Order: sequence, then structure tokens, then C-alpha cells
Amino acid sequence: MPAKPKSERKKTKLKRLANAKGNLVRELPAHWPRFATPDYYAWMMARMPKGAIEADWSKHQPHNSYGPIFWYEDKENTCVQCGVQFVFTKEEQQQWYEEYKIPIYAKANRCSKCRAIVRHDKRLQREHMMEMANRVPHPNQAFFKRST
Repeated sequence: MPAKPKSERKKTKLKRLANAKGNLVRELPAHWPRFATPDYYAWMMARMPKGAIEADWSKHQPHNSYGPIFWYEDKENTCVQCGVQFVFTKEEQQQWYEEYKIPIYAKANRCSKCRAIVRHDKRLQREHMMEMANRVPHPNQAFFKRST
């Protein structure tokens, strides 16, 4: 049998691709990552650990990831500030990634006590800077400014 011309082979390939796309279980939602097919999603969900929380991809910040997060589970980590072992809970992860829209590549490096200290210090610094901005300038301030 003689080989088909290149144009015919291309049409056949396009028909096969169209048929393959038509055989999907359902259309993929717009927020799904590129390479997560319904079959792969079902396969991963069958392996979800007990007690884990399922991730809602529609609430994630866009991340162009080939491997999205399918679920949240508790992760142990060491605090970079005080060196204490702490657990980054699944509830905290869900809040970070879905409510606060923090990128999925970020993880907690500090324990909750050290994070509270950092937030407190930043708040004090903001208040101080607001006080400095609202302060009445010294009458001779213009004299001491550099002229360029």
C-alpha cells in the first residue's frame, strides 16, 4: 500500500486529536491546570491521605504549575527565627493559599509565635512612620537640605 501524502497524514492526525478530545469525561473547568485531566485528578484523589483537606483550584492565585496541589495535609517544619519544630497545619495552608491568595510555592518558615512578633514589629514601624510623616517640619529644615 503506498504511503499517504503528507497533507492527508496531517488531516488524519487532526481527526484523531479531535476524537480524543471528544472522548473526555467532561470539559475541564477554566481554573484547572493545563496538565490535570479528569482521569489524573481522579487517580490522585483516590490516593488522598485520610484527614487531608481537598484543595479548591478555583481559589488559588494563578501559578502556571505543572503539578498543582491536590490536598492540604499537616507539614512539620523548623522555625528559622527560634529553631523550634512546628506544624504548618492543613487549615493554615488552606487559608494562606485560598483566602489570602499566597502563591502555592510559599511555605511557613516561622512558627506562629514568631510570625506574631514579626507582624507586631511591622505594625509598630508603620505607626512610627505615620507619626514621622505627620510631624510638623523644623523651621530651619529647608536651610539644611542639600541643593543639587
